[in-house]
Amino acid sequence: MSNISIVSKNQCEPIIRDSLLSNCILKFRQFFERHGCSFYLVIGNQRLLINPKESNKINVHELCTVIFTTPEYFIDFCSSFRLMAIAKAFIEGKVAYRGDIFQVVNIVDKLRDKPETALERIRNLFLNYIELIKIAARKTFSSSEHYSLNTRVYELFLDKNMQYTCALFNHASDDLDTAQINKLQLIAESLEFDPGKKHLDIGCGWGGAIRYFADKYSVECTGITNCKMQADYAQASLEQAGIKNCQIVKSDFSDFSKPNYFDSITVVGMLEHVKKSRYNEFFGHIHKSLKPGGKAYIQCITKSPKWIGGDGSRFLQKYVFPGYHIDRIDNIIKGIKKAKLNVESYKDYSHDYALTTRHWLNNLMRNEGLILDSLPQRDFNIFIAYLSMASKLFEDGRGSLYRILLYKPE
Repeated sequence: MSNISIVSKNQCEPIIRDSLLSNCILKFRQFFERHGCSFYLVIGNQRLLINPKESNKINVHELCTVIFTTPEYFIDFCSSFRLMAIAKAFIEGKVAYRGDIFQVVNIVDKLRDKPETALERIRNLFLNYIELIKIAARKTFSSSEHYSLNTRVYELFLDKNMQYTCALFNHASDDLDTAQINKLQLIAESLEFDPGKKHLDIGCGWGGAIRYFADKYSVECTGITNCKMQADYAQASLEQAGIKNCQIVKSDFSDFSKPNYFDSITVVGMLEHVKKSRYNEFFGHIHKSLKPGGKAYIQCITKSPKWIGGDGSRFLQKYVFPGYHIDRIDNIIKGIKKAKLNVESYKDYSHDYALTTRHWLNNLMRNEGLILDSLPQRDFNIFIAYLSMASKLFEDGRGSLYRILLYKPE
């Protein structure tokens, strides 16, 4: 980039002669400067400073850079000028960045404030309708593509217990391993683990939680997952650790039945993959599986009062978690109570998820070279976009994460 020149506002016209490109640059500049953003914009081999007049004292050396690799890609983005468009372009390698990823996210996030035109609204409603039809046709959440990526990738950005769910930061100085242990200890205390008690983990992932519970608290654990790669990894890790009081079952929750058998159940980061139409079945299954007096612990993402949805939700549906479902906490509580389960407590831990996703993102970028040995660049870019947007979402309070403790009456 040594031949890139710095172009001031009054120098744009002699350098950029194409009228369409000029109009797009003007539109881009006006939008982001109106929102108080300062950064460099690179289009092909030209660099422009985007900077509101009131920010003349900025340190230009600390600014991030948003890069459109060709003028055509920039013009294409400006035709829709939406968050989904720039996310898609980033995934496809048409857009890149230099500098602080969180500074970039703060800039790109301004596209959420752009109102949809009537035509865009109709189009997006239609796309959402088509997606809902696809989701309704599935019995189970389609986890295979995201969770069946090379396990080495997850080992390089998750904690040592492979927890792909929100951690618990008791102190600002807690590292990711410590924060995830904090969460597991909170669960154990909430469910009153004792040696020999029977515990079920619905959506056990790579088995890290039940491995920890069985080893530290001597509970007899069963973990179920509908992802074969996770089930195989979990089983192998249990065997390697020499833990005998655990079993892994590859199954959808509805196909696994042991009535009145378990003293406790965990559902951590899995409820988001249960359609609202299956709440009666799902919470009823928890009720049926618990012994009288047994407890269950649910941790799930929910819609906050500031929830926007829109392009962010469409991005997750298309690229990360096809078929995921986010609901309001009051609807979830109603579903629990309808299944004749009593709610002991529930609390919002949104800030913890903002920190968790930030740690994941930092680990991902720190280990980029190693991860790209096992993951295509496109999938790596999806992770970057997903985790950076999630961190921003929860930092701003537009998403919530609840921990719910419930029990089956005697």
